[in-house]
Amino acid sequence: SSATQVTYKKLIRSNSFLDYLIEAKFSTVGELQKELRRREKDSEHQLCKRSTARLVHGLANSKKVKIFKVVLKLEDKRTNLEFICDNSVEPTD
Repeated sequence: SSATQVTYKKLIRSNSFLDYLIEAKFSTVGELQKELRRREKDSEHQLCKRSTARLVHGLANSKKVKIFKVVLKLEDKRTNLEFICDNSVEPTD
């Protein structure tokens, strides 16, 4: 029973992520987590950033979303960004 609830919750969260990405076109893990927390504000269990990242990478592995990694360089400073996108988005967009 417990495993079924976890699987059901994961399915609900995955669908929620996909719905959000269709609207937003692209996002970050932090933005997705914030949106899911907003949607689940009455739930007793909140999703942590690590679990959000696992869920997103699981969706990427199953080809439901795309992940683009970008490195911004300014002089000696580097910033790594990771964007999660709907499948309709291309790197040139």
